[in-house]
Amino acid sequence: MVVLFLLPLAAAADYETAIDAYLKGDYKTALHEFKVIAKQGDPKALFHLGNMYENGKGVPKSLTKAAKWYLKSAEKGYANAQYNLGVSYYNGEGVKKSYKNAVKWWRKAAQQGVDDAQLNLGIAYAKGEGVKQDLVKSYMWANIASTYGNVESKKFIEHIVYSITLKQMNDGEKLSNDWLDKYE
Repeated sequence: MVVLFLLPLAAAADYETAIDAYLKGDYKTALHEFKVIAKQGDPKALFHLGNMYENGKGVPKSLTKAAKWYLKSAEKGYANAQYNLGVSYYNGEGVKKSYKNAVKWWRKAAQQGVDDAQLNLGIAYAKGEGVKQDLVKSYMWANIASTYGNVESKKFIEHIVYSITLKQMNDGEKLSNDWLDKYE
């Protein structure tokens, strides 16, 4: 019984060891620790492995392997991995380019409060990339990101207001308020 109680503490200690090693540039130790924790299915460890492969830290740079690790983490609901996987799909980095898949993963991250994902959804709706073009939803997502303090979204809103009507802006404002009431 005591052993089962200590297992989560050991995993937490290993995670801290992995982060400390990574921050110190000891990528060999970080890689080892993250892999041990990832085998237990930890979404943060899976994400960090993806990040190591994306940036070539302690491993040869591989966008394909990065996307595979991000996918494993994203499927477990880790918002940062969902966002990064969306970027991978949007740019076709390590996966086949797909705006539809980018939007799918950004939406999941956005619903967990990732403001960059919210902004990217706003841009996708403005351009009609992966979704039907919808300036009301574009404004809505940019406004939500702005509420979370995303500076780029404020610039995007200043740009998009010249392309939408006052009614569309008001509708977008209402949608963003409804969303914030639901998810905050």
